[in-house]
Amino acid sequence: MPEIIIAGIGNTSKQQEAMAEAIKDNFGISSRITAPEADKREQPDILEQDQEWQKQIVEALEATEIDELLSLTENKYPSVRSTVLRNENWPVNMLRDVLTKMASDDSWIVRKGVAESRHAPTDVLTRLATDCPSVREAVAKNDGTLPDVLAMLSEDEKKWVRNGVAGNKNTHPSYLIVLAEDEEYIVRAGVAQNPRTDPNVVAFLAEDESSFVREFAAANLEASPEILSKLANDESPEVRWRVAENPNTPEELLKNLAEDEDEFVASTSKESIKERRDSSERASRRVLSRG
Repeated sequence: MPEIIIAGIGNTSKQQEAMAEAIKDNFGISSRITAPEADKREQPDILEQDQEWQKQIVEALEATEIDELLSLTENKYPSVRSTVLRNENWPVNMLRDVLTKMASDDSWIVRKGVAESRHAPTDVLTRLATDCPSVREAVAKNDGTLPDVLAMLSEDEKKWVRNGVAGNKNTHPSYLIVLAEDEEYIVRAGVAQNPRTDPNVVAFLAEDESSFVREFAAANLEASPEILSKLANDESPEVRWRVAENPNTPEELLKNLAEDEDEFVASTSKESIKERRDSSERASRRVLSRG
């Protein structure tokens, strides 16, 4: 794939994020999603790298007039049609109608954009739950997806779809228990980072063979002091770093980690101790000022 150079366009972080997402979808940069044959045939022409395309992506994100927004939903580039669905200037009721219509778009890139929207109607998300893998993944990650649909997707053949379910806060805890034993570590990692995961399941995942899973268990706010204490001695510096970042890690444990052999773990621990003490001092000053 040729190098894509973006210059002079997308200067804000929001623009850059939209551009990166559009390029990823259009040029198949994502290494974890294999589009079905119908999707592969619609890979964009090399001309989509030009300034015209880049400019239209930014217009799709920043347009304010309703007529302009509606016109962009019929743009020739799938990535532009998808990006305009993320525009914050849509009246919500109108956007829901547009999302319902765009859910039938010929391009999986656009249908994925629909599935990613927090305004997507639940019946639309349910319909898209049987679409191609990349669209199903987006449905699995959407907080608006119904629990019954998430239950169905928890058994999907694609690991990244199951990962989406595992990380979704609306997934029923009983399904998180099942996914915690998934054969794919990336799915177990999704469970480890889910705030609804039962503390006992977090404890189970804290002993996972994958350091990537243990890393997310160490970051989970449901991790008990006992689990954090154990993970503070993990062989992986990334896991210890997550312990140092967790706001529930006891200060005595942070003091130990401040002497860690890994410089980044040590510096993060010192920073966490300082932030807590500064926060405590600010709280004390507020109390005194009220007195």
